[in-house]
Amino acid sequence: LENAFVTVKDYAPFDGDDCNADDAAKPRQETRYVVVNGTATVIGRTWTCYTRLTRNGYAAIRKESWRASAPDAQLNDPLNAYSYEITYADTGVGTPLLMRGAVAESLDENGILTVNSCSLDGNVLTCETRKFTQPSTFNSSPISHLSYLTIEQDATYGNVLRRMERLTENDTVVSAEQSTYD
Repeated sequence: LENAFVTVKDYAPFDGDDCNADDAAKPRQETRYVVVNGTATVIGRTWTCYTRLTRNGYAAIRKESWRASAPDAQLNDPLNAYSYEITYADTGVGTPLLMRGAVAESLDENGILTVNSCSLDGNVLTCETRKFTQPSTFNSSPISHLSYLTIEQDATYGNVLRRMERLTENDTVVSAEQSTYD
């Protein structure tokens, strides 16, 4: 191509990847190019590693990503941007349908950690979401945001039964919503 944006995907797992057959069709490296007058120039690269684990007793997948800090950066470059996401597996004995593929935990490139804890009691799935910042040069301990969110859903149909946002400091309810269904 004479003028284009091109993405080349490589599916070969690298060290640390579980090489699970269910992940075989997921790219492990993506290299992005801009082509001008037939000359290709690397403009970005991302590496991804998949590992299987158990989260809260359910099958889960950890997807780690490193985005290159420069066009010529390699995977082990300490300046690369790092992020990860742990999701419940799409299949798994005993994993509630509403949790399949749902994010259990994630860390974005800016250091914001989001933790979603879920529990099943009878036919009610309760999920609580909390966000934290990573320690920095200004603060040595993780800080929770000012509030956190709790959502209760009917585990069979996914209907939201209750949604509450509370202050982290003293559990004071800031907003609440309750629904009933026929």
